[in-house]
Amino acid sequence: LQVRVILSSDHPLASHPYLKLSDLKNERFVGVADTAVPGRNAWITSVCKKSGFRPRFIANTSSITETYALVAAEHAISLIPDY
Repeated sequence: LQVRVILSSDHPLASHPYLKLSDLKNERFVGVADTAVPGRNAWITSVCKKSGFRPRFIANTSSITETYALVAAEHAISLIPDY
């Protein structure tokens, strides 16, 4: 499964060209409201559980713009499928 990690350019993990999902176990996640993208948080939780941890969501957003802004402001991360 290929997943893209959304993180700010100054995040400590940003210098890594590739990450394992298990590298994200201590990170704070920005989720997406089910009204905006149904099932996205369930998908994020599912892929994280397969790597042995449960994501710690700090917020849910209603748009991709809001997701990027919160990721940058909070030094958090989010996941998207690699389409």
